[in-house]
Amino acid sequence: MEPAALLRVHEVRIDAAAHGGDAKREEAGDPLDDFLSRLHFPGWRVGVIDVDGQARHATDSSAIWFYLAAAGEVKIHVEAENLPVLLRRGDAAIVASRSRHDLVRGSRTDDGEFERAKVLFGSFSNGIAGGQQLEALLAPTALFAASEQTGPQCCEGFIDWLTAETASSRPGSTAVASRFLLSMFVEKLRCHLIAATAEASSHPEKRIGPLQAALDPCLGAVMRLVHAKPERDWTVHSLARESGLSRSAFADRFRTLVGQPPLRYVTEIRMQKATELIETTDVPVKRIAALVGYESVSAFSSAFKRRFGAPPVSVRAKTTGMTPSIRK
Repeated sequence: MEPAALLRVHEVRIDAAAHGGDAKREEAGDPLDDFLSRLHFPGWRVGVIDVDGQARHATDSSAIWFYLAAAGEVKIHVEAENLPVLLRRGDAAIVASRSRHDLVRGSRTDDGEFERAKVLFGSFSNGIAGGQQLEALLAPTALFAASEQTGPQCCEGFIDWLTAETASSRPGSTAVASRFLLSMFVEKLRCHLIAATAEASSHPEKRIGPLQAALDPCLGAVMRLVHAKPERDWTVHSLARESGLSRSAFADRFRTLVGQPPLRYVTEIRMQKATELIETTDVPVKRIAALVGYESVSAFSSAFKRRFGAPPVSVRAKTTGMTPSIRK
């Protein structure tokens, strides 16, 4: 799927501001939509892996991987984790770790031979901001058991059909498989977010993170405004006014649920919006600085380097041609 398709609404909002138009920008959609727009799936690719014996599949540290087990049992070994994750037919997993991981067949037949194992995969290079947020949301390997899944993968024959489509050379097969796997990836993130939010609702004093906090009735509207209009001169007072809470109550609730002070979150969103533009467009850095609320390029560049460890021009240069790799 082309990144432009996922960014279309966001780009319209930015273009309206960039050209000084009077059109009112839409508020950002739900937090998962906005988060996914920052992933923008650069280099998204899909395929089928026959896991045949020892370590078969290893990855670099700049990619996110989504797996769907189609046959047999496959173990995912993440270098930084002690125990592997076992996938059986219908199970799915997202590997968001920066460590190398390998796939190994997980079971033998009665005569001691390894059973045939096959997985479908989708992978994309993780952009600097979206990748970090995804790693903060998920465990290094997030498992989604077949017994807990909904959607077409529960239908008899769907996995076999999708496997054949992914491996097919028929016209349009890659596009079909790509869109199904990307939709499944998004569905897993949505399920995880809903489950995490439900669990946190019974512990209102517990930090739940920005994505889940954006569903909070008091903070959600404020956070969507910050996402939609990062260039505004936000203060704690103006943010509290939007929430309907007093300044102190808002600041305390925000820090408790999100895990950081309100203005630090504003800076984080500005940096995330900036990286999205730097990684996916050729908009000049000076213009990007203005779009995310900085009056000078030097102030923006300093803030960007503090957050990501490199200046904006270096990040733009590194993202050129960035694609996941597969190695035996």
